[in-house]
Amino acid sequence: MSEKVNQISSVYHCRYSGWSPDNDSSEVTRYASYATVSAGSCTLELDMYTYEQLDLALKHHFGLDPETTSQAGGKQQQYRNHASALQGFLNSIGKEIVSIVGLELGDRFEQALASYLAHIKVGEKTRRDRKCQMLRIKKVYDRVRADLDEGRLSDQNETLQSALRAAFATLGIAPKTFAKSHVISVSALQRWLHGAEPNRRGLPELRRLELALGMERDALVRLTSHGSAGSTVKASSSGCGSVTAPKSTIAHRELAAALRTDRYRLPESAMGEHLIAQWRGLLKYKTAVCPSLKRSRGGHWGLVPADASRVTPSPLVTVGGSCSMTAKFFLESLRGYLGFLARPAERGGGGRTRDDVQTLGWLSDGDALQAYLMFKTERSQGLMHRGQKTFAATVAGLLRKESGYLWQSSHLRMSLPEDARPDSDDAWRRQCERAYEAMIAWVAQCRDTSRLPEEPISHLLDLEQPMLPVLRAIEDIRAAATLEVPGSVRRAVLHRDALLLALLITNPLRERTLSALKYSRTNTGNVYRSGSTWRIRLQSALLKTGRSGDGRRYDVAVAGWVGELIDEYVAEHRLVMLAGKDSDAFFVGWRTKRMSSLSKRVFTLTKRYIPDSPGFSAHAFRHLVATTLLKANPDAFVMVAELLNDRLETVIATYAHLKRDDSFARHYRFIDELRAVF
Repeated sequence: MSEKVNQISSVYHCRYSGWSPDNDSSEVTRYASYATVSAGSCTLELDMYTYEQLDLALKHHFGLDPETTSQAGGKQQQYRNHASALQGFLNSIGKEIVSIVGLELGDRFEQALASYLAHIKVGEKTRRDRKCQMLRIKKVYDRVRADLDEGRLSDQNETLQSALRAAFATLGIAPKTFAKSHVISVSALQRWLHGAEPNRRGLPELRRLELALGMERDALVRLTSHGSAGSTVKASSSGCGSVTAPKSTIAHRELAAALRTDRYRLPESAMGEHLIAQWRGLLKYKTAVCPSLKRSRGGHWGLVPADASRVTPSPLVTVGGSCSMTAKFFLESLRGYLGFLARPAERGGGGRTRDDVQTLGWLSDGDALQAYLMFKTERSQGLMHRGQKTFAATVAGLLRKESGYLWQSSHLRMSLPEDARPDSDDAWRRQCERAYEAMIAWVAQCRDTSRLPEEPISHLLDLEQPMLPVLRAIEDIRAAATLEVPGSVRRAVLHRDALLLALLITNPLRERTLSALKYSRTNTGNVYRSGSTWRIRLQSALLKTGRSGDGRRYDVAVAGWVGELIDEYVAEHRLVMLAGKDSDAFFVGWRTKRMSSLSKRVFTLTKRYIPDSPGFSAHAFRHLVATTLLKANPDAFVMVAELLNDRLETVIATYAHLKRDDSFARHYRFIDELRAVF
């Protein structure tokens, strides 16, 4: 069979495509009688690949021995299911297992698959299974073809021009038609076919062409002066390569994963009625416009609409239709503190029973508070970081003399166990004052950093142009989308993902804000059109503190190229994911009316599409954008504050080290100039 295959000309690809009922190209059939095709100045005989060979590759994919007919296990059944789907697909296109694979698994796969699925008489679940099986078969075939293409490229001294001409001769499709159908620049492709070489800005387009042609990554790029065999684009020329290999693991992530296995926090479900009643009293005091007890000017907890939260908020942090994010974080800390008190003493805890800890009164016990903070410090490998500082500062506010909630709530002392209960209201207030002093001392001492925000993106920050790999990832995601079936959920999800990364790099908003963005066809949402421009406007509830620090509105224009992605998304891909459902969320999911776990999705995308990346969250984009701009423009603190929608003093405090680095760099250059004089 293999001997026969080697004698058959590759133009049978063209013959089968000429047979297709929707092919109106007379040029394709004209070449069907030739045994070779011309590619530039050389004549190249192309290898044939049959469905029998694809069937063997499918067996290898599932780890089966082609020589053994009976093999038990789930892999064998999976293979049989896929083989059945392949046979049905072949029947639908009029081919047999001995036939040569043509464009039905290449450029015309989307149409062939849609036709196959439309005509099989099976249930909806089976139809979905058949679709998934054929998509996997297509990926197996693409890998095989990529391996074959790699072998040919390594055996010949090819140029980009000859490789492209050979590829299009095999497809039998006009380059202009192919480029338009795969959203690739027609003019660029025509220049490359005539011998021109792409500049660095054209490399993302060239990689999209590689994906569309089913080639391995860099198969075409390595034929240019920007790449070499077995390597990606040079870091020195494009800024896209990795200068410093990043750590394979992030220390903070490893520690957090280990600590998650040792849970000590008091479950919300274990909170008793009296504790819940006390908590609700505190929540009311902290969120009321005019509380019955004294409250310091900055002691108010802001409220935001419940749907502006990244996750469904607990009823314990909601007030009407709003929730308090500060309350959410403090409740988690409170449950950690009470859980520590109920932890066995031999495991480093307070040794109390769960019944003993069911009261806010423990927040007045300075010794217990300090023991908890030391416990947290030991778990953080000795670091006294922002976690302890935030907890201590919040508790200190509750203990403050005259205006602290606990200081004014001496009745809480009666809910403490008898051995920990102050004798009188005066003793209660003195205990609050001592605990307050202890918490203030802790606030002053907590100066460590538990995690470095730049660590997951350090390999990008080492580059000359740190944001280029992200831009390339966006193009790669869009290119991957073109290979999916038109109108499919998978295609829609990829387009949404590309838009998400694009917004993060141009409008670096916080995750909570992005998750809460709304869209309406009536143009009343946060993402709206003004003339030919898309804009984003934010109400105060969507900002970090529930109000703008300087009182100004956030209403900014979106970059033109990102606006084009929004056009595509709202006109098609968002509707595909909603599948007839109604939602006012801008970012939606394919199972939900609102995209869940936005930051987790960003983590997955950055790990998958950015070379050498350990993956990073949405918030890291704020640090990436700020650091990149300040390295290029050392005095651009005001601009960065505007982009991040943050206070200028916050930006200066966070990125002061960059200013210092720039000052020393200028000083060193001055010294070098002096040294050059003598």
